Amino acid sequence: MTCGQDARAAAAARAYSRFRAIEAKYFAKDSERLEELRPALAGGRMVGLVQSKEGLVADDDIQKTLARLMRRNRDAKRTALEVKIDLEGGFGDLAKRAEELTASLDPALELECFESQLGRMENDIDKMRRRANAWARGYVDDFRGVALPGGEDDSCRALVLSSSERNVLVEARAKLRVFCSRTP
Repeated sequence: MTCGQDARAAAAARAYSRFRAIEAKYFAKDSERLEELRPALAGGRMVGLVQSKEGLVADDDIQKTLARLMRRNRDAKRTALEVKIDLEGGFGDLAKRAEELTASLDPALELECFESQLGRMENDIDKMRRRANAWARGYVDDFRGVALPGGEDDSCRALVLSSSERNVLVEARAKLRVFCSRTP
């Protein structure tokens, strides 16, 4: 084992220890399934579980509230939005792409991504809550004042952009930018 491998193993052990602390607080019953996943996938699932426990996920109450507000304010303009995702190819093609994606993930970047997700769950829950509350209350400037993950220096973004599915992500982001630029 080389020095670089020893450092990676030590970093992975520290990350696992941090993961176990979050697991004990938020999702002890779901831990076995998460431990079977690759770090990037386990990290994404962990974020969802923590946000759910903290009440930071959308629920049916939001839809009910919006429907009630729309009924009360008949002058409000409703903008229909449709999101469509086309997956080309059959199951075999998609399974092959999934295998290629998994094989193309850089282990060092995957560990960095996992560690950044751990850091967000350890340190940013209050920021997430403030951002959600600003959004819910319509305080746009406060909402914009809290940084989102996924910026140019985000390790999870770098992981995906270095994968075999890079072109799919770049194309999807370009389409989203075009759509957003046309939306009033």
